[in-house]
Amino acid sequence: MDDNLRDGDPSVRSLTLANLSDLTNDLVHVLPLLSIAFQDEDTQRRKLAESSCRRLSRGLSETQAAWLEEQVSSTDQGLAARLVLLRKYFLSRAKQTRQRRAEHIYWIIEHQPACHTAGTPDAFLLSRDEPSLYGRAKELWLQKCTGDNQNAAIVGNAARFFTLNDPELSKKLFLEAQTLAPEEPEWHELLAHLHSLTSIHAFPLAASESARQALVELEMADQLRSTHAGVPTDEESKITILLTRLHSLPSRAKAALAAGEIAHAKSCAQELLRIAASEQLDEFFRNDGDAIHQGHLVLGRVAMLEGDLEKAKYHLLESGKSNGSPVLGSFGPNMSLAKELLEHEERDVVLEYIELCRKFWTGHGGQLDEWQKAVREGQVPSFGANLVY
Repeated sequence: MDDNLRDGDPSVRSLTLANLSDLTNDLVHVLPLLSIAFQDEDTQRRKLAESSCRRLSRGLSETQAAWLEEQVSSTDQGLAARLVLLRKYFLSRAKQTRQRRAEHIYWIIEHQPACHTAGTPDAFLLSRDEPSLYGRAKELWLQKCTGDNQNAAIVGNAARFFTLNDPELSKKLFLEAQTLAPEEPEWHELLAHLHSLTSIHAFPLAASESARQALVELEMADQLRSTHAGVPTDEESKITILLTRLHSLPSRAKAALAAGEIAHAKSCAQELLRIAASEQLDEFFRNDGDAIHQGHLVLGRVAMLEGDLEKAKYHLLESGKSNGSPVLGSFGPNMSLAKELLEHEERDVVLEYIELCRKFWTGHGGQLDEWQKAVREGQVPSFGANLVY
């Protein structure tokens, strides 16, 4: 594996990295291999190495975690050890473990602020939950974002860290990242996400403006991708472009709807469903669960705005026929269209929709039962965050 990670063929290095995460019981040999991978010249393969660290944390024993803690001071293996531990400690509420997690986050900010994990929830601290631990991390990020030789990855990771803690600071840093890397669409997409979060809790006028700003950022990201992609020269590049659009269109469709750009929202949702069913895509990628769910929901809400209840009911049921996805399996269905239909006394179709959602939101039958009970009793359930997902 050592030789494979140094192989001149990029595909060999990528395949080897993908296999490393299966070697949880051989951490002594895996950590040095990951250290080699972190030196790879390709950004995506370095991200893949970090993903392998996160997967290695699954089923990690306390004995293995203690051994990893002994490796964190190693020059060669310290980063890999800390990344595995960050995921291991992520959900723990034990005070001592939270302190150790924070110390690893401080180290990442100081020594590896541009790494992918530094800008993910694995390395986030929330001011409202852990104010004493958060303060030090904030100080370190602000230090990293000052000076003349700024790096877009570092500034962008800092912006992600502050998204839920300090939205105004986060916005300022995302704009700086855009200036530092004007060709990179990621910073526009992340700023759009920030605007979308802001719109959820804002008053109607401010919410509409935030949604419009989100849409502008998403359109700019799409334009950048189109400009740099150029004309596809082979079948593989055509499929890559289709998959990129498949993953970007749901956000654009929802942002357009929230901004009142109804025709644009409808166009994005229709294109999304066309791509999802396209025979140009390999069968593995076809009928993407998120695309089916979100595309039909947007078209259903457009139908509601157009006064076509029958079409809205059709799209609600079609969205419930999604084959699921990791996101839907975790967060569950979006209930915004269902709520609108309940407000028009369309209870039977909502009950049917909730029943359809059982096949992809497994393990949450109790929540679905509660919703159905409330609907049968003539109530509009409190759908909470499922109005946003």
